[in-house]
Amino acid sequence: MLEALVVGAIQGITEWLPISSQGINSLVMIKFFGKSFAEVLSVSLALHIGTLFAALIYFRKDIVNLVDLTRVKPSFFSVFFKKRKTETERLCLFIVVGTFFSLLVGIPLFFLLEKINFPGKTIMILIGVLLVVTGIVQISKKTGTRKKIENKDGFVVGIAQGFSVLPGLSRSGLTLATLLFRKVEGKQALRLSFLLSIPIVFLLGVFVLLTQRVLLTLDFLVAVITSFVFGLITISLLMKIAGKINFGWFAVFIGFLAILSGFL
Repeated sequence: MLEALVVGAIQGITEWLPISSQGINSLVMIKFFGKSFAEVLSVSLALHIGTLFAALIYFRKDIVNLVDLTRVKPSFFSVFFKKRKTETERLCLFIVVGTFFSLLVGIPLFFLLEKINFPGKTIMILIGVLLVVTGIVQISKKTGTRKKIENKDGFVVGIAQGFSVLPGLSRSGLTLATLLFRKVEGKQALRLSFLLSIPIVFLLGVFVLLTQRVLLTLDFLVAVITSFVFGLITISLLMKIAGKINFGWFAVFIGFLAILSGFL
């Protein structure tokens, strides 16, 4: 039960920061709770279900607009071919294209990672290295001024999000940095990053549960509920902080600690 509360709280708090909640939770489960990499890979992904519901509540207005647009009717499919799109139509296209390319990159990586049977210390070092990469990406990101979504955004950001299945590569960090490199304005980039996460997190959560990679035990339910509660409480504040503070050096620091602990 203690493990469930700890990893749930970590997920709920760190999901909104560009420091890889999956990577940090993986480190905690391996180092302090003796879990194997195969176990933490699925569990750390499934924990996003809790923060998914927090994001759905926070972005409910955007979700309602998208649901209304995507009702099955001929006009919806015309969105892909219209030259002049509304903001909601551009957002819909961004999410559809981004999710497709995220799955295209992320699914093969996930199955490849499942086959890895490295010792715990080696995995700690690998996660640490990826956290350092996340930090460097954050440190080098640039601000932009563009608020309008362009056609290529979904393709580029979707690929970046797909690589975040690797624990240590921050999903929000990669997508946010990619959007900023594409000159998207900071607040808009943060909004797009988390809206893009909703379908992919839902699909991955359903996948790991239906394939029984994670069992619906009491401890797992407690972890998900804890991540939801902490996520809902902290999302507004931490997203504002994430938009103003560069967490790159923090990710680098945690990454080096993980690497050092892998050698000890």
